[in-house]
Amino acid sequence: MMRYFFSAFLLLLAASSIHGQSERKFEKPDYATIERLTKDISAAAYYPKLFSRYQHNDTTLTDRDFMLLYYGYFFQSGYKQSGVRSAIEDSVNAINNKGSGMTTDEMKRMIRLTQRELKRSPFDLEYINALCNMQQMLGNNDSLIIYLYKLKMIARTLCASGDGLTEPTAIHVLMVSDEYSILHLLGFDFDGIKSRTAGYCDYLKVKKNNDGIDGFYFDVSEIQAMQHKTGKAGEKSQKGLTGKR
Repeated sequence: MMRYFFSAFLLLLAASSIHGQSERKFEKPDYATIERLTKDISAAAYYPKLFSRYQHNDTTLTDRDFMLLYYGYFFQSGYKQSGVRSAIEDSVNAINNKGSGMTTDEMKRMIRLTQRELKRSPFDLEYINALCNMQQMLGNNDSLIIYLYKLKMIARTLCASGDGLTEPTAIHVLMVSDEYSILHLLGFDFDGIKSRTAGYCDYLKVKKNNDGIDGFYFDVSEIQAMQHKTGKAGEKSQKGLTGKR
C-alpha cells in the first residue's frame, strides 16, 4: 500500500506525541471495561451500534467512541490480528505500484478493491490512507473528508495510549501491521530490527533521525491474550471432534 501520509498528520502527531510527551498524560486501554461496555446491549457503547455509525461515516463520533471502536474490536467475532492474504491483495498492490502513473479507471478500481479490504480490516491505517490519496487525486472531496477524519481519529486513539518511547508508555495496537503504519505516520523509517520484550511489547528500531529516537515500543499483550484464547478454543473444539464418548 502507499507509504506516505498526509503532512497534517505528520505534524499533528509528531508534535503531540514526541516533542510534547512531557506535557501529555497517556491512558492505557482498560480492556476489561471496554469489553464490558461494548458487549452491553443496553449501553450506547454497544459495539454493533458504534460500528454501524462508523460504517455509515458518522463524523460526530468522539475520541472516546473511537477508543471503544478500535480496542473493542478485539472482542468481536470477526477480529483477526493478522489477516490471511486476501485474493485481491495482489491486484491492489499491482495497481498501487504504478503510483502517479495510474489511470483514472485504475484509481477507481483501486478504491473499490481497497474498500473491500477494509471490510476485512476496518481500522487499517494503510488502507484508509490509500483511500485518502486516491480520493484526493480524483478530486472527490466529500469522500476525502470522510477518510481523512477516520485516519485522524484512529491515529489519535493509538497515540493517546502512549508515545512509544519507553516500554511503560508503549503504544497499544490492534494489529501488528499498525506498528509499521504508526512509524510512517510519525515520519520514521523502520531499520529492519524488531524484538519482543518480556512484557509483551514489540520494539521496532528506526533509522537515524533528527529527533535522536532509536525506536518505538508497541504493546501487543492483548494480541497475545486473544491468540491464547483462540488457541484454547481451538483445542477444545478439536477435542470435541476427536474425543471418545
